[in-house]
Amino acid sequence: MRINDDQFKNEEDLRNWLVEEFQKKISAERLNFRVLDSKNVNDILICKENISHPALVFIEIKLYKTSHNRIHIGDRKGKGFQPEILSKRFIYFDRYLRWFIASEKGECVFVNNEVLSKYLMGKGIKERKHNNIDPTILEKENPASLSSGIEKIIKWLKMI
Repeated sequence: MRINDDQFKNEEDLRNWLVEEFQKKISAERLNFRVLDSKNVNDILICKENISHPALVFIEIKLYKTSHNRIHIGDRKGKGFQPEILSKRFIYFDRYLRWFIASEKGECVFVNNEVLSKYLMGKGIKERKHNNIDPTILEKENPASLSSGIEKIIKWLKMI
C-alpha cells in the first residue's frame, strides 16, 4: 500500500491504485458489488449486484498537485460529464456519485456533489471556461489518509 500519493504520476495511476485497494475490501467483506473496467463515462463505475435493489454508483477521482495549483474538472471548454452533473444536479448523481480527491500530502476527502459545489471556483460551472475546484477543500473537509478514504468508500457502498 502506498503511504502518500507522491508516488502517483497522474489521476489514472491514482484510479488504478484506488480500484485495486477497494476491490480487495469488497471481496474480503463479501459485498455484492462489481467494478467496471471501462471509464468512458466517469472514473469509476460500480454495480450493486442485487436483484431487488440494483444500483450503479460513480466515483470521480481528482489528484491535486501543488505544481498544477488547481483541481480541474471537465474539458477546456467547460463541458463534459463532471461539469454537467454539477450544473444540472440530477437527483440520481446527487445520491449515487461521490468525489475522491487526494493531495500530494497523502490526504484525501470523499465528498458528495453538494459539498464539492461549495468549492467551485468562480461561483459555479461556466461554459467556455476552465472550471476548477478550490484546493482548500482538502483542508476544510476533514481530510483523511488514503487508507481511511478507502474505508469511507466501503462505508458508503454498504449504505446503498
